[in-house]
Amino acid sequence: MRDRIQLAYCAGLIDGEGSIGVYPNNCTRRYAATVRLAMNGLDGVERVYRVFGVGNIRSYVRRPPRGRYFCWSIGRQSDVAAVLTALYPYLIVKRREAQLALRFIDGDDSVIYELSAIKHRNGPRVGPFRSKSKPSTKSKGKKK
Repeated sequence: MRDRIQLAYCAGLIDGEGSIGVYPNNCTRRYAATVRLAMNGLDGVERVYRVFGVGNIRSYVRRPPRGRYFCWSIGRQSDVAAVLTALYPYLIVKRREAQLALRFIDGDDSVIYELSAIKHRNGPRVGPFRSKSKPSTKSKGKKK
């Protein structure tokens, strides 16, 4: 059984370390709403998995010195909707993404562009608006 404290804890982890979005599926060539939580430690990821009982946990190895991390992800649309509905009252940072993902699941495809704009602060990366140039990352020195 999920209580409010568990849901608030899970929402905090998703707000801080997770992602909520609508992403293209390379196999089906369709978009799907997804919830992901990636962390270096397995404990938090397993706890969220146990609270909801859906999705899967995978382990990934990065190049040194960063090492291994664990990712809980949900792709089945009915599971994504159930998890986001349960978390919605407790989300702060990712509340707008959750709202848009729920709208997408309900059949509103127009949210894909808005979600992309949120994820990529330099502008959306979907449709004909894809930017080919990368923003400059060089920092300017102090002027004397």
